[in-house]
Amino acid sequence: MAKENVQLIEVSQKTSLQFSSATSHEHSDVNIQIRSLIEKYSSELEKVSGAKEIYEELIIAVPSRENEFRKLSLEQDRRHIKINEKINTLIGIVNKNIAIRQ
Repeated sequence: MAKENVQLIEVSQKTSLQFSSATSHEHSDVNIQIRSLIEKYSSELEKVSGAKEIYEELIIAVPSRENEFRKLSLEQDRRHIKINEKINTLIGIVNKNIAIRQ
């Protein structure tokens, strides 16, 4: 009877280790995907910043269309904020995953 109990404990430990390994692998995959998204959004952020700079220059270069370019510049500001929020959310998820593993 005692031998059966020992075998059950050994199976339980093996299952626990497999689950732990699978969970660790899953966290690693998630972090890789998240880092890929952060890179994607960072690239978008650079494009938005570049577009905003162009609109700011056009406001000065073409004063007759200042209102139009100012609206477009403000739109880029809003996009910048949204993309930045996405990046910050993703960074928070990565940090949470790291904290869970430790």
